[in-house]
Amino acid sequence: MLSPAEAVARIKAFVEERRSPEPRMEQFTLLRRTWRIKNRDEWQAIGGDPHMVEGKPLHGLFAVIGNPCLHSRSPELFTALFAACGVDGVYTRIEWPDLDAIMALVQSVGCKGLSVTIPFKSDVMSYCDEITADAQAIGAVNTVVRCGDRCVGTNTDWTGIRQPLSGTPPPGHAVVFGAGGAARAAVYALQDLGMEVTVLNRTEERAGVIARHFGCEYGTPAAYDPEKTDLIVNATPVGMEGRGGSVLEKGDLRAHQTVFDLVYTPPETELLQQANAAGCRCIRGGTEMFVYQAQEQMRLFTGIAADAALIREILG
Repeated sequence: MLSPAEAVARIKAFVEERRSPEPRMEQFTLLRRTWRIKNRDEWQAIGGDPHMVEGKPLHGLFAVIGNPCLHSRSPELFTALFAACGVDGVYTRIEWPDLDAIMALVQSVGCKGLSVTIPFKSDVMSYCDEITADAQAIGAVNTVVRCGDRCVGTNTDWTGIRQPLSGTPPPGHAVVFGAGGAARAAVYALQDLGMEVTVLNRTEERAGVIARHFGCEYGTPAAYDPEKTDLIVNATPVGMEGRGGSVLEKGDLRAHQTVFDLVYTPPETELLQQANAAGCRCIRGGTEMFVYQAQEQMRLFTGIAADAALIREILG
């Protein structure tokens, strides 16, 4: 435990470090080098002051990190949420292939919170000082919150998957396509709802890793049986804007099935179009997942419980 004098000394040292322009300029230069700007307005908003981003202190920074993450709507959403809730913060995106470089940048500029997307949800765990029980059980982190000098990793993806399915026909048999962090969150959520789960992935070995972790079945997409499947979850990037495609072929869907595509850009993927044509119950792309996982992220970042209806309104 620190004495009052020691605490004051540390606070003074922290303030003096923040006043020093040299390290701040170095951090700002690195931020500009790694920051992927989606449009001209975002770049013009920077302004060039090494102490400020979008006219606000750099230490009030939040970001989504991934490769890719230019498609992410998180900056749009959280910028609007911060404004609506009176939060003095800036939310941006950092797209870069090297997680070491990203986390060094995050540490240097003092990011308060991160949303983590593909392909870093598992690897980012090694950068966290503490990991919550849910994230530990899932084996993936999609949210990092800075608490003083400590980084706490947690997972809100599983909440975003579970919530839209609450009160629907489960239990039953679910098939999860994918073998990444989103697939892990999906299996965790579905088992929490009492469903039997099979993980299918093009690389069977990767599916097996998840299946052994959760004690469920696995295989390649060739093992998919529409007659025995009640719920389909696409936890792969297939169908994402710029990639297109579907994890299933025409004729692979049945009217009794529920289809939940975690891809949210575009809002109606090829898989959902196929599902609508087959008479399936569709959960509106990944939008509903995004709503509930972002709601929980907002609470973790700021302590504010944003209304789900407000998030839907912002997302349009």
